[in-house]
Amino acid sequence: MEENDEIMDDFQEEDVEHVGVGKVLNFLKSRNVRASVISRFRTEKMDPDAICGADDKLLEDLGLCAKGDICALRSYCQGWNSSSTPSGSFTQTPESCRQERKRKLMAILQSGKKTRLKQNVAETSTKSKKPNNVVTGSSVQMKEKTRRIQLGWLHYNKKEDRYIHVRATNGGGTRNMEFPAAYTKDNVLQAAIGIFFENGQSKFGFANEMEFDLANFKMEKVDVLRDNDGIENPFTIQGYFQCYKLSKARIYLMSKDKTITEVTNSETE
Repeated sequence: MEENDEIMDDFQEEDVEHVGVGKVLNFLKSRNVRASVISRFRTEKMDPDAICGADDKLLEDLGLCAKGDICALRSYCQGWNSSSTPSGSFTQTPESCRQERKRKLMAILQSGKKTRLKQNVAETSTKSKKPNNVVTGSSVQMKEKTRRIQLGWLHYNKKEDRYIHVRATNGGGTRNMEFPAAYTKDNVLQAAIGIFFENGQSKFGFANEMEFDLANFKMEKVDVLRDNDGIENPFTIQGYFQCYKLSKARIYLMSKDKTITEVTNSETE
């Protein structure tokens, strides 16, 4: 053992640059291999790369005769070239680390080029399939025009025999809404009912017990709109603004209990 220590001391002084050889010699020393054999490995500069490339006969010629020592040494040296670093394996030199990083970087760059190439081919193929009459740009993606209105609620009061404003405390009030300009009377009615009759009910009863209509800012029922020539047109939000030449518009939901209408009709009969 003392002779082995002397060999290792000599190696550290004379061959510091051969780190791989030193690792091999240390491993052989840990397995109690004879000093003369370790000396021959040192003389022949048997580093891990050389061990991995040597066959059993060459290692035996160097004096390593035990099969267990041969297998253990080769397994140990294979860790030097492994992509992973198992416990007890060698630490890669700075140069080998740089080469490995360079190789991985080149692989990533090549992969990125291939991906971009595939994307460009796919985009070119998609563009070539577009019909010539397709209009692209803002004309296709134009946002639907909307108009702002003030929405109120009028509920029929039997005692006063008229429609009266429903205050905010009773679920009414004025709601500032933004509706599509193309909304029809039915669209506005359904939206207003959903707002003032939340979950289908209100302080004055259920929505399915009511008759509904729309009223203009004069609190008059509105069914159709007349243009400047007196021609009647179906109600739309945009038409409402144009018909009354409004910059701001108010519309009312009108509600009336169906039982009142039924009683009135029966009394008339």
